[in-house]
Amino acid sequence: WGEMSRTRLGVVVFFHLSTLLVLAASISQFQTKYVNVTGSCKFNFVSADVPSDVAVCCRGDENDPFPCYRGLAQRKLFLNLTWVLPFLAPLLTILFTYLFDTQTYQYRHETLRLALSRMGLYLIILLFRTVVLYLLPNSYESQSTDCWYTHLRRDGRCQPKFDFSDEIVLWCCHVILPSMFETCAIFAQHLPTLPSALTFVTLLSNTAISFFFIYHTAIAFHTPLECVCGWALTLVVSIPLSLFLLSDFGGMRITQLFLKEEALNTRFTKIR
Repeated sequence: WGEMSRTRLGVVVFFHLSTLLVLAASISQFQTKYVNVTGSCKFNFVSADVPSDVAVCCRGDENDPFPCYRGLAQRKLFLNLTWVLPFLAPLLTILFTYLFDTQTYQYRHETLRLALSRMGLYLIILLFRTVVLYLLPNSYESQSTDCWYTHLRRDGRCQPKFDFSDEIVLWCCHVILPSMFETCAIFAQHLPTLPSALTFVTLLSNTAISFFFIYHTAIAFHTPLECVCGWALTLVVSIPLSLFLLSDFGGMRITQLFLKEEALNTRFTKIR
């Protein structure tokens, strides 16, 4: 393996291992599963395992009890942003490439093509997650009225008895895996230090946000088995994507369609 292949391997191992550690840390602290119910507060939760008409009240301040957490009020906003976050880094790459005048026309054109190719790949991943890993599994999850907290729910129905954590699937497929792929692109593109650093910080921020919400959804709102099954579903995307980054097919590195470091090794030849 060359230096670039070893770098990609390190990136892939880092992202997968970090996700597993965050998931393991949250599961190890799991006590009971909470479900959302109606009430007088901004968010109201009861334990699915402990009957009680007194819901945990989350008003949005620092004194809120568990399972409330700082950032709960912004959760819906960030869930919507998962359709935007995967495209921030390639857009920044395009912007920085055209801001610097020390690059050849060939470099700028190639960088634009590769960034747009990666954005197309991420869009395919997002659509695949939505249809195959969300809509199809949810169509097999059945709801009922046979639970003690039915009268507290807005729709008068229970959550499915087994409700795999589709939020873990969402954060992994929409943000963490594209961030992993884009990190490999940073090492392949040889952008100047400042643009590379800013793009890398963006990717780390996206990943940290993902880990934050994965941790909180796994610690209180899904059982350990539901979380593990949610993570296992992401392997449908993460394993092919990892192999995509690391493997050679027929003597040609397939990632040249998205990274192609050979074409970018011109680096920053000044236009004369």
